[in-house]
Amino acid sequence: MRWFRGRTIPPMSWAAVMFVALSAFPGAVAAPKGDGAVDADRSDIDWAQREGSALLVLEPPALKGVTRWALESPRHRGAILSMALAPDGERLATGGVDGIVRIWNLAEGKFEKALSGHTFHLHTMAWSPDGKRLATNAWGDVKLRIWNVESGKMEKEFDKRYHLRSLCWSADGKKLAGGTDGSGRIYVSDDLAEPQALTEIGQGVYAVAWSPDGSRLAVSSQGNPVSVIESSSGKAVYSLEQDMAEQTLAVQFSPDGSLLATGAAKGVGIWNAADGTAKQQINARASDVCWSPDGTRLAALSSAGLTAWDATSGKPAWKQNVDGGKVEWSAKTGRLAVVSGIRIGVRDGKDGSEVTTIDAGGETAPIFQAGRPVITGIGTPVLSLWDPVTLKRTRQLEGHASAAMTAAWSRDGKQFASADAGGTVRIWDVKAWEPEHTLEAGKRPVTLLEWSDDGKMLAAGGGDRAIRIWTAAGEPKATLEGQAKAVRALTWAPGNRQLASSAAGGEVIVWDAVKGSEERTIDGSEAVTALAWANFRTGPALAVGGVDGSIRVVNPATGDLIRVVVDSRRHSHYRTDALGWLPGDQPLILSNRFYLSQIWDASTGRTLQRQMAPGAGDAVFPTAGGSLIVSRCDDRTVRFWDASKGSLRGTLLEEGESLVAISTTGDVKFDPDVPPNLIAIIETDAGQQTITLDELARKHGWKNAGKTMKLPMKN
Repeated sequence: MRWFRGRTIPPMSWAAVMFVALSAFPGAVAAPKGDGAVDADRSDIDWAQREGSALLVLEPPALKGVTRWALESPRHRGAILSMALAPDGERLATGGVDGIVRIWNLAEGKFEKALSGHTFHLHTMAWSPDGKRLATNAWGDVKLRIWNVESGKMEKEFDKRYHLRSLCWSADGKKLAGGTDGSGRIYVSDDLAEPQALTEIGQGVYAVAWSPDGSRLAVSSQGNPVSVIESSSGKAVYSLEQDMAEQTLAVQFSPDGSLLATGAAKGVGIWNAADGTAKQQINARASDVCWSPDGTRLAALSSAGLTAWDATSGKPAWKQNVDGGKVEWSAKTGRLAVVSGIRIGVRDGKDGSEVTTIDAGGETAPIFQAGRPVITGIGTPVLSLWDPVTLKRTRQLEGHASAAMTAAWSRDGKQFASADAGGTVRIWDVKAWEPEHTLEAGKRPVTLLEWSDDGKMLAAGGGDRAIRIWTAAGEPKATLEGQAKAVRALTWAPGNRQLASSAAGGEVIVWDAVKGSEERTIDGSEAVTALAWANFRTGPALAVGGVDGSIRVVNPATGDLIRVVVDSRRHSHYRTDALGWLPGDQPLILSNRFYLSQIWDASTGRTLQRQMAPGAGDAVFPTAGGSLIVSRCDDRTVRFWDASKGSLRGTLLEEGESLVAISTTGDVKFDPDVPPNLIAIIETDAGQQTITLDELARKHGWKNAGKTMKLPMKN
């Protein structure tokens, strides 16, 4: 395993390992050469699956009695992608963007333990029928693993690489089946032997389910009707009478094996499992389905809610307001476990009422700007400011009537603004920290705030098609209307006169912000999700990123294409969420795309460096003279990494009531009066244990050098 591998650290201060002081950096960074450059011929996927990791601690020193160790949050960092309910109904396993398996005690409503081994994007898991084993598969490292849940010991890591969209155990616990993306191969492992291909569907598999007697497998796949196959030969028994475009996401046999349920965007189906004839067709979309223990009801979950349907009449027995996710119904407790977003809910099977709710994680990272107070609280009505030196909370900003969606410092730090889901923008007095100006930007959420370089104008957009500009004194400057759909990106031109915006419709508009008029429209072909403006000796350049993964450079003065840096045909499964430019004469572009932050040579399209950005993110920019890159990621972290080597220097993470800086060598800095709720995952020959940081120090000799760590204070 690559995770938390012990490694000798070169003799330097722990501060240098985390965030090197500003004086150590040159004014600009050149294109990395020699050992600093990555292999341009290697694909991003290959790099990520072999070298990428979402772990917070990548190079911890050796500790006594421990073969490997890591520091983590007990809550998920980023989206929860997978879940598996234990047969006893009392424990739930979840996995997600950060690659960590977390086990939750549902009876007590709290975190129990963590297992670390996957690098990132843990998207599939299944609990064995005897409750002793957990099978997991991650997109990040394409590894299929079997864990002993009680000891935390990895019992098996299969030799081949598997990307299994679905995993399920046979009722006797002897066989494990899974289906792949792409080719749609169905694999079966017998008594934990290397999985063998049973059949090939031809399209990516969404879900696989065993019949209770183990003789058949139901398979849903992209663009195909659900098929039922023999588990011994892979031979097709029948296919359901479904629209080829049904996109069935979930399949489940009833407990007695007589019925088969399907859940799709177009409806919920109940079928005779013997021959596939339709029993009930329910006009209700579903992303996941599960049967009640007695087989009389079927629970279907979608963004429209959680509904229990009577299997005989097809009528709803009850409905609860739950926003999508995954659901399982326990045969032991009669309760349902639901993962929706970042929350775990336990619901009574009789009426769907909520029994327990667990706050299991988050996706919102702090907002960092060198030398300014760090901002947290995005997604809530109350923002917090943190001292960037001591990491102490200095104040809380109240006043937003709805959740704050974004906040922004001006470049010189003299102006600060925030915006909320109700369309209100506030400009704050940074001395008294009172709302100085309250501005209205429509009724929809404002997700974009951009100060001009001189800090004299503020542009806001996001929920609707209009862009509004005010002066720093709160005076209306202009309302820019012309985008066909909601605004997705904004960027000011150097010189503070022009502004570029993009929308879901694909067009990029260059505006005269002083006159409040449109100068030109640039065709984006696909929805444009990111923009970044820069001036070079050769003239202005606008980097344009798309939902199709493309990155292009255009001339904002003429609209002419200068360079295709990334071709969407090679990267169509990505999305470019953020763009920036490195300082200097050589045009180097920064990007946050899907799970990576990257440096591109804009003249050649060559990748110069890569670093993980788990779950993607909404900001990437240089600091410390261009030698450090800052990525704001969807795993609740701000990541700092070396522009010349691509190596991670450390992360910022809000955990509990603390803001924490964590070095790649396992040191942590925080307000000593408010210690963070972090955990340590240690591995010995007996397996993995989850312990506190105090136990890590007392039992294993961990010595924290967090006091020496420093955040960059200047751009």
